[in-house]
Amino acid sequence: MVTVALLAAACTSPVERQLAESTRALAPAAAGGERIFEQLITISHEAHSQRFIAAGEICDGAMTLALLSPEGLEVLRLRHDAAGVHTRVRRELPEWLDSEAILADMQLVLWPAEALEQAWGPSWSLREDAGGRTLLRDGQAWSRADFDSDPWQSGARLEHLRFGYRLEIRTLHHDIVDTDSEQPCR
Repeated sequence: MVTVALLAAACTSPVERQLAESTRALAPAAAGGERIFEQLITISHEAHSQRFIAAGEICDGAMTLALLSPEGLEVLRLRHDAAGVHTRVRRELPEWLDSEAILADMQLVLWPAEALEQAWGPSWSLREDAGGRTLLRDGQAWSRADFDSDPWQSGARLEHLRFGYRLEIRTLHHDIVDTDSEQPCR
């Protein structure tokens, strides 16, 4: 078993190893609260920058998210539910851009702290202050999210201190879904 793990590690690229090292469990999709949202997301890494329109829905214990190019073409669609994350990539993404890492970073910014900490293992922790949150791994700062009181309304900026990329989220539209209605989701 150890040999298989060592072989797998040897066959992965440095980017794949970084992503595997940074993987943390995702909080349940429903922890974000049932809602429909549209956001402008900019992801920057070194001299590269990608801008997306994110259209999403959290409903019935699942999150569906479509990332669109600025021209409106679907780049990827993912669904996060109790069974895991299912991703369908429509357009090629840069090697440094990972859909599950984007989802984990969005959760770091937008999900309640209690839900995140319950999902993570003991090596991860969260420190909150008036201006945002800092994700710690084994006591070391891993990433920092800055936002006003409600990032769903005001947007946020996340800087991944370990891997050197930035994620900016600007909410364009946001509605909390009325769970008492007969058809709460689209």
